[in-house]
Amino acid sequence: MGRDYIKAFYKLGADNCGFLNVENRSQAADAAILKRLKDCDALFATGGDQLALTSTIGGTAFYFLLKEKLEDSDFIYAGTSAGAAASSEIMIIEGEVRKPRIKGR
Repeated sequence: MGRDYIKAFYKLGADNCGFLNVENRSQAADAAILKRLKDCDALFATGGDQLALTSTIGGTAFYFLLKEKLEDSDFIYAGTSAGAAASSEIMIIEGEVRKPRIKGR
């Protein structure tokens, strides 16, 4: 999936793309990953499980560095699905579908 996004971003004019595969909390503290995050101008988070994403990076050095970067008006954070949902202060992680009630029935 990462390679497809890299191709898309190069087509849009980005000239230095890569991907960070942070699968566990120890990787969220890895010096090479943190350096890449520190040096980037934008971060795009893909979909998946937003609870897993927030559980993996929440409270780590990656999380705190990302929060710091979000204060910079030149930094861009974007995402799809879980990557977008995990960036909000309040996050819905599960629920049920209910049929709407129709008045008069």
